[in-house]
Amino acid sequence: MNHGFPYTSTGGFLGLAIERSAAESLHDTATAEKPVKRFAIAGIAWDGCVTNRPGARFGPNAIRQASHMLCGDEHPLFDTTPVNDSVDLGNLLLPNTSLETMRAALIPQASALIAQHEMVWLGGDHSITLPLLRAYYAHYKQPLACIHFDAHCDTWESHFGEPSGHGTWVYEAIQEGLVDPTLFIQIGIRSSGVREAREYVNEQGGRIFTARE
Repeated sequence: MNHGFPYTSTGGFLGLAIERSAAESLHDTATAEKPVKRFAIAGIAWDGCVTNRPGARFGPNAIRQASHMLCGDEHPLFDTTPVNDSVDLGNLLLPNTSLETMRAALIPQASALIAQHEMVWLGGDHSITLPLLRAYYAHYKQPLACIHFDAHCDTWESHFGEPSGHGTWVYEAIQEGLVDPTLFIQIGIRSSGVREAREYVNEQGGRIFTARE
């Protein structure tokens, strides 16, 4: 969502203009009647749970900037141009005070957008994933299938003494029933830590493809 800070933006994904969501435009007669696009991009500029160096908060705008170098917006194999039915809603407005306040602010915003669009989320550290899964679970009212591309399993039961963090979301999502563990696939795992964390998804009925595989 565009919060009026032009100096923080590099323009929208694939050159799209950054617009307000339909929910934000309800009281704006100039934009309320615009048709809702099928696809939407939104940034979640949060890195309050990084273990080492911060910087993932700059990910959404970095991805947008890199997208401007793509050759075109037409699919190379299929006769479709999805960007014509897409909108970039900018970055969500989130507090930086704590993980729980961020998640409490993220879930209702994500839920409103999920109800209107097929979403592409730009992060952000991995602690944003759990509230997004909670929003999707509430929308679909059933556990989700999930494909997780990562070098790390993110299956720790705690995060450096804290009950939740960027490395715990897979464990929490399975424990909360947000995902179907038998439909959970991890791809690219190479630095998995202790055996319990490494094998957790397999033991829950999921599948792991290591980086070597």
